[in-house]
Amino acid sequence: MIIKKVLTYQGIPLDAFDVDGQLWLPASGLAACLAMKAARSVNMVYQRHADEFMAEETCMLTLPTPGGPQTLRVFSPRGLRLLAFFVRTPPAQRFRAWVLDLLDGKLKIENAVEPLAVDAPQRALPASISPSRARHLDLPTETLQELGTFYALFLEKMAENRRQMDALREEAASRGYTMAEIRAHAAYRKRQAKLLGQGPHAASDA
Repeated sequence: MIIKKVLTYQGIPLDAFDVDGQLWLPASGLAACLAMKAARSVNMVYQRHADEFMAEETCMLTLPTPGGPQTLRVFSPRGLRLLAFFVRTPPAQRFRAWVLDLLDGKLKIENAVEPLAVDAPQRALPASISPSRARHLDLPTETLQELGTFYALFLEKMAENRRQMDALREEAASRGYTMAEIRAHAAYRKRQAKLLGQGPHAASDA
């Protein structure tokens, strides 16, 4: 079930969508919050750092509109905070603090004046699953249960590392680096160690 919600950031109304209890905000409404010229600028920031977002931080959401179904790029509160780390405008820091309040449940979330409620077929899809491939999710019950068990274990492992990843991202952003640059440097050191006939630990001590 998708239900339309409304939040307010410094007097700016923001559309949001509650998808089975998970809140998502479309990229189109974030430009004003981050003092960017247009929604296109927000999407450009995301595209430059897309490899650093996990499936629970951003996805494509299909919604019914008078002109037909519309697919939007949306971000969870965790995804919003990560996105704001990549924006180099003065309001970005204030926006990150606001998102922390949202994550902590300190902000008021209201139902939209004209609430949108659609059933599960219009659900959010992970970033790695395009709408054209969604039909392959129509699988036998036993297979879905097996996949669900595996996915639950996967999420448990992800949760173990999530806090460490957040701390690393914040540290990298504060120093002006991206996770992609850190991974590239680690790969370079690994290649150098291999060329020298050393293990990765020996290279790290060099």
